[in-house]
Formats: sequence, C-alpha cells, structure tokens
Amino acid sequence: NSFDEWSKSMRLVLSDVYQEQRRKTLTVKDYIHHVLTVTQIYHLDITCEISIDKLSNVLQMLPKIDSLEIDRFLYTDSDDPPIEDIQSLFDLVVKNRITKLYLKTIFLAEEIHFFMDIFQYTIQLKVKLMQSVDMESFVRDILLHLMMKPNSRLQFLCFCLEMADDLMVQKIKNMIENENLLFDFNIIRVMNEIHLQWN
Repeated sequence: NSFDEWSKSMRLVLSDVYQEQRRKTLTVKDYIHHVLTVTQIYHLDITCEISIDKLSNVLQMLPKIDSLEIDRFLYTDSDDPPIEDIQSLFDLVVKNRITKLYLKTIFLAEEIHFFMDIFQYTIQLKVKLMQSVDMESFVRDILLHLMMKPNSRLQFLCFCLEMADDLMVQKIKNMIENENLLFDFNIIRVMNEIHLQWN
C-alpha cells in the first residue's frame, strides 16, 4: 500500500494545463492524445493549479487512470464550483475509478470532504497539510465524514506534516479508540508522515 509504488506504472506529468491559452503551443488534449498513441497512462501527476472543468477534461481523456496527484485545486474564480462542474466531475470519476489520490496542498478538512465525495472509489488518500492544525480534530472530522459514507472504499489515510511526532500519533490513536471512530485499525509515523489504515 505504498504511494511510492505509483512510480512503477506509466506516469504522465502535467505541469501547465493553461499554457495553450497564453501561447500557441500543443494543447493539453493534443499532448495527451499523442502520449496515448505510445502507451497507456495509469498515473497522472498534475504539478500546477487546476480547476474542476480542466480536471474533468483531462480525466475524460484518460479513462484508465488508477492514481492521481494534484498539486493545487481551484474550484472556480468564485471559490464555489458550479453544480454542473461537480456533477460532470462526479460522472467522470465514477467511470475512471481512481483508487489512489494524493492532494499536495490542503488547508482545511472540508477540502478533503470534497474529494472524498467526488472520488468514491479511492482506497488510499494521501494529503500534505499546508499549515499547523489540531490533528486530533482534523482526523476526527475526516473520520466522522467517512462514517456518513457507508459505501466508501477508503482504507488508508496518510497525512504529511512537518510537525509529526510519536506523541501526536498516540493522541490520535487514543481519540479514535475513545470515540469508537474505527475498530480494527493501525496508526504509525514514518518520518514526517502519519499512516492510518483500517479494514
């Protein structure tokens, strides 16, 4: 269940999904079609900001994607995604069945809720937290949200944060046990990552 295993599959990295708007260059669509003539893509790494509509367009062209990394997600200019964009993304994700998701820039638990709701086939979710948070509350919030999703396939959470330590892991473990949020689970720290896995 390692995220490092992603690199063993065919990976496509998109570093600028908006360049065709600024310059007359090969469009993202043309680039993806060209790559697909050579190989099938199973892992997509988006290293730039991307909006719902652009992500929907890219995922539509890559139906065999199993894992997805997103550096920074933009809803729209207004920060409230239109219902049509969310519905089109949801429809695409149901078809794509992405099982591994890595969100590289997360500030709030609500952002994770959004992705948990949209990417319902995700088994492994890795998030990089961009600010100091109360990890007990953060994990509680995510697990409570997960409890409202009985069909969720999620079984592994990984939190990347500089302040991870053994005391934090013990506090999260105690909170989960005391509040009966998970029963058959394991939590460990690996360097600056906290891994939480359950059946």
